[in-house]
Amino acid sequence: MKDLTFSYSTDHFQEDFIVLVLEVSNFLDIPDGKEWAIKELPGLSTFSPVLQLELARKYRIDQWIEPAFRALMNITLQDISIDEAARIGLPFYNILVRTKFQIEDHRRTIAFVAPAVNKHLMCDTPSMCSRAWAAEWWNGLARQLLHPDAPLTGLGYRE
Repeated sequence: MKDLTFSYSTDHFQEDFIVLVLEVSNFLDIPDGKEWAIKELPGLSTFSPVLQLELARKYRIDQWIEPAFRALMNITLQDISIDEAARIGLPFYNILVRTKFQIEDHRRTIAFVAPAVNKHLMCDTPSMCSRAWAAEWWNGLARQLLHPDAPLTGLGYRE
């Protein structure tokens, strides 16, 4: 049998204790205990966005919902385990997934169609300028929109 004391960090013990203080303080309506726990938890290395959203929902800590959701938006769906999704809660997980897909769909829509080119004094032939702009859009900005995890410097993307 594996000894759990060696694999269980001090932060986990602290996290468990502080969450317990939060739970008891909430149950017994002890505002000072709840405020203390709310102040202490974010300082722990084990305090994840999943735990933050779970506790925010469970104990009505409204100021934690937006930062937790924003942090979860920066995590790929593949990196969120089924247990973490359950801890987030089905309604919030559904909102997270739908939001991520809406952003991705919007990004693809923007990338697919280049914005109209503005008429410029240096442009002698509007049709050529439009084609050049469409090519620049597709080879530069559109690629960045389609692949935001592979940033372009703006230099040498035609190589």
